[in-house]
Amino acid sequence: MKTMILGLFGVSLAATLSELLLPGDDGRSLKQVLRIVTSLAVLLLIMTPLVSLLKSDHSVALEGLAGDTDAALTEQYNAVFAETVTAGSATLLCDGISDFLSDIYGIDAAHAQVRAAFTKEGNLQAVYITLSGSALLQNPDEISEALSKKLNCTVEVR
Repeated sequence: MKTMILGLFGVSLAATLSELLLPGDDGRSLKQVLRIVTSLAVLLLIMTPLVSLLKSDHSVALEGLAGDTDAALTEQYNAVFAETVTAGSATLLCDGISDFLSDIYGIDAAHAQVRAAFTKEGNLQAVYITLSGSALLQNPDEISEALSKKLNCTVEVR
């Protein structure tokens, strides 16, 4: 808002000074052109915030009109929080499994790609491990069985 007001003031000041510097009767057509250009500049300055307001995503939920904005926002925040915690948990879990594979089976982290799948409630559903390089010499069934007992979920090792 402050920028728009300063812009309007600047355009008005520049137009006024330019009009004063133009010659009297000989510059009549020039003054008309200056007024048109000034009008367009002022119109552009006024329209810019309106266009940016229309471009931004201001979706208003019908629940918000009924006064349930707090409940809707709380639900959105809880969903985002749960997704963030799940993503962070998945990263930590995969790092822990990589450490386990390194400690117990001597598998380097570069040779084991670990992915975790969670249910909608955020519970661990399955772990998928893809071995490569020297890790391919390990018994995938043995790794799968050991991790299944520890994690109480489905573990697929390939």
